[in-house]
Amino acid sequence: MGKIPVIDISECNGCDGCLDISPDTFVYNEDLDFIEVVERDQYDTAEVDEAIKNCPKNALSWE
Repeated sequence: MGKIPVIDISECNGCDGCLDISPDTFVYNEDLDFIEVVERDQYDTAEVDEAIKNCPKNALSWE
C-alpha cells in the first residue's frame, strides 16, 4: 500500500474544505462529529495534495 492521507483531529477546525476538494477521500462522520479518511487501496494524489495545500490549520498530511 502507498501513502495514506491522515487528519490531525486536534488541529482540524471542521471547515469542510477537504470534503469539497476530495470528497472520495474525506467524509464527515456525523456520529463522531469529525472528518475522517475513507479507507481505500489508492488515493487521488493530486486531490489530496490540493486538500493538504488548502487546509487552513495544516491538519492534513500523508503518512
